[in-house]
Amino acid sequence: MNNRTIYYALSVFLKNGDVLHLSGLSREEKDRYFTLARNPQMSLLIEEENSIRNLLGSDIASITYKKYTQTYEKTVFQLEKMFLSESSFGNGIYFLIIKLFVALCFLVAIKETASGALKGDLMSIILDADKLGKLFTDSLAAAKPLFHYSYIIMLAISLVDLVLGLIAKYHINQDGAPAIHTRRCSGLAITVIFIIVVSLIFSALLKI
Repeated sequence: MNNRTIYYALSVFLKNGDVLHLSGLSREEKDRYFTLARNPQMSLLIEEENSIRNLLGSDIASITYKKYTQTYEKTVFQLEKMFLSESSFGNGIYFLIIKLFVALCFLVAIKETASGALKGDLMSIILDADKLGKLFTDSLAAAKPLFHYSYIIMLAISLVDLVLGLIAKYHINQDGAPAIHTRRCSGLAITVIFIIVVSLIFSALLKI
């Protein structure tokens, strides 16, 4: 393939509801499919992944196409696959980690409160601003490693998901492809938002 040569990716919509996704076609090959669609009596042999299909003009309902170059296929399209294809893990795993982090933070706060109560009267700690501030600081210090572990795990999962996107089934012409429910970039977005929000909360609490 020449980097500057224009190629075509087709989505051939069949009357039975199937969609054929074809790519790497020259202009002449693209025109051949449109000619086929206009002539119900014509037929064309198509080589698919594991078989050869005899496509009749009467089978075609419509065709859409997208022009692209090899440069696009090797750069932009690879990024689209990484960020926009269907996630291998979904967003549930990220929300589960966040829920576990919140639950563990509560347990840490309870542990630090109980530890402080054992060292002195609980009410005196609550009424003493200095002691209460120290309790907050100790709780945050204990929770910070949990935060670090949580976002490191989330970042690792999101990066693995992005890398898996390079081998994902994603077409240059996505017309007629199954709907994408959870894009790979959403996991990274959730992780970044989690890091920013929790960092701001920690900073705000330390100023109290």
